[in-house]
Amino acid sequence: MVPTLPNATQENIEDVYGEMGRLWLIELPDTLARVCRTWGLRVDACLGGNYAAVYLVHDETGALKVLKLGVPSAEMEREWRALRAFDGNGCVRLLDLDEAGTALLFRRVTPGRGARELADDQAMRVAADLMVQLHSAPDDDALPDVAELASGFARLRRAHKGGTGPFDEGLVAASEETFRTVLDGLERCTLHGDLHHGNILSDGQDWIAIDPHGVRGPAQWEAGALLRNPWETLRTEPRLTARMERRVDILCEAMAWDRALVRRLAAAQAVLSSVWSWEDHGKADPLALRVAGALWR
Repeated sequence: MVPTLPNATQENIEDVYGEMGRLWLIELPDTLARVCRTWGLRVDACLGGNYAAVYLVHDETGALKVLKLGVPSAEMEREWRALRAFDGNGCVRLLDLDEAGTALLFRRVTPGRGARELADDQAMRVAADLMVQLHSAPDDDALPDVAELASGFARLRRAHKGGTGPFDEGLVAASEETFRTVLDGLERCTLHGDLHHGNILSDGQDWIAIDPHGVRGPAQWEAGALLRNPWETLRTEPRLTARMERRVDILCEAMAWDRALVRRLAAAQAVLSSVWSWEDHGKADPLALRVAGALWR
């Protein structure tokens, strides 16, 4: 019996992809069966996923693997392009890819201990080590530049006739200014794009990144997702500003980065993340806005 995709995953897919997502979910059991036949896989369990269907599988030799099926989209293409660029260096290795680019097969990272289990300082250092490996990947001009992500602010203002709706005008304006004036002139590399505690796993010997979003941008951009995670602990953090300061200090010491630049890029990214939440789910992400406020000082 094929395990059912969790309701939360189905809702996320419908929120983001609309009618296309609903049709994709209807066809998912057939798609899964076809891919498993083609690659000789058997499904062990469903992990769910945020905006895709992720399954634990094994092949005909018993080797443990992970299968990810996604809605045909630019996001899926960005992921497999980034995986090819990283080629297993700091990131899980892509074993196979279907012609449509919507079925991805990986080796299973076991035991899969997550960076959420680490002390905060240690998690920052583990992430910094991974960044060094990931950012040595060859550049891929087909990946979007992070500067293009500023279109999220433009969509927000169009939706509110030039205003910012539920968002503080000052935070949005400062973020827009960062995209206009700070990103230009900074050296680009291939980025994971969503490197946070939930996307860093241990295989017992090494720490490995999973689920890259695949973008091009300055290396310092990579700190953004890390600083606003894990959300389940940060949302109740009473000394958020001090915690952000400590994290930035550790990352900048390890990577020889400018602290003011990292804070500014991460704050703008946090505001943008909240705008995306509003677009996808109809409400702003309050934690991302708190993080932005703690970083912008």
